[in-house]
Order: sequence, then structure tokens, then C-alpha cells
Amino acid sequence: MDFLTPADMSAARDAYIQEMLFEGTEEPRALHEVPDSSWYSEAVMAYALRAKQNIYTLDLDNPIQANTEEQPMRIYAPDVRGIVVNKNQRHWVAFRVVEGQIWLLDSQYSPRPMTYETYVN
Repeated sequence: MDFLTPADMSAARDAYIQEMLFEGTEEPRALHEVPDSSWYSEAVMAYALRAKQNIYTLDLDNPIQANTEEQPMRIYAPDVRGIVVNKNQRHWVAFRVVEGQIWLLDSQYSPRPMTYETYVN
């Protein structure tokens, strides 16, 4: 399913920029979007995800850190539905566990299974 559509992301970007302006911080659109790509800033992604709080509880304040041994294991926690990751400041992907198997969910590819080692790296 399309959890966040391009329209959702554009609306989140515009709303985030307006909110920052209201708070007295003018942030250029270029800081939050690469035109003709699927990349948006972390701030816009968080804003868009928070808009979905009525569907899922999101933990945006305690991100998984790949450089710690126990953090990536959180994907297996029963209260975790998935993990959203930014790849090289260019593209967002998600990981989800279904029946013990980690799946990479990427709008550029069909869903594909991953080993734990590949997921961590």
C-alpha cells in the first residue's frame, strides 16, 4: 500500500516550511526536497509520519543506531511495525519483519527478503 504518497510528502513539506516560518525560522524549500527525486529531508519525513499517528504510534525520538549491537534487533520487537531509513541522503526505504523474515520495502523495487546481516549493513 502507499503509506505516504507523493502528494502526502509535498503537503508535509509545505506544512513543515509554513510551521517553521510561523515559529520565526525561514527555511528554504531546497533544504527539504531534491526536485524530480523521491528525497525529502528527515524533518519533512518525520512531519509526514507524525500525520499518520492516528494509524501507528511512531518513535521518532529514539532512532535505531546501526553502530550499536542491540539497536538493530529492535526490528524484531512485537510492538515494532517497521523501520524507515534514509539511504545516503537520497532515498527513503522501509524494513519490516513478516513471520520472522526481514523485508526491504523500496518504491524503486519489488519487496525483497533480506538477511539480518544485510539489513544491519
